[in-house]
Amino acid sequence: GLLSGMLISSSGFFGSLTVSVLKRDLLIGDGDKFVALKQSHLSRIDSLTYTSPVFFHVIRYFFDFM
Repeated sequence: GLLSGMLISSSGFFGSLTVSVLKRDLLIGDGDKFVALKQSHLSRIDSLTYTSPVFFHVIRYFFDFM
């Protein structure tokens, strides 16, 4: 349980960091798009976009129940 918690929190941090860097890189100089994207659903779940696949594949690799 402790290892799973550490995996989820670290991959959530790196997922949020990666998505924020990508958003900043793609929206350089366009303030209207940035305001609209800040209120989108992706900004609320950006850490889950990386956390879910990482957690799934690590659990599937170490525990052979699927």
